[in-house]
Amino acid sequence: MTEDQFQSLKSMIEAMSARMEARFEQVDRRFEQVDKRFEHVDERLTGIDKDLMRIDAVLATKPDTGAIYAVAFTMMVGTVGMVFGAVLVANALGWLN
Repeated sequence: MTEDQFQSLKSMIEAMSARMEARFEQVDRRFEQVDKRFEHVDERLTGIDKDLMRIDAVLATKPDTGAIYAVAFTMMVGTVGMVFGAVLVANALGWLN
């Protein structure tokens, strides 16, 4: 192997390494974005959980009120929808990689 071939191979390897490092940084930024989104969803779910606990306390005192049951059901369906949406966002970001 001549010196020119060696230098050519070396520069090609360095270029590949730089491209791989840039790609890893891009993937890392996407994971950070997903992590922030999950933190936001977790905060929302925590708020919904607090609301559900308040509703549960009301249900304990007035178990025959149909409107309260409807609100609780609507909030639970909303929670499931948010979790489903978060999973879809995570999958979509995974497919983009």
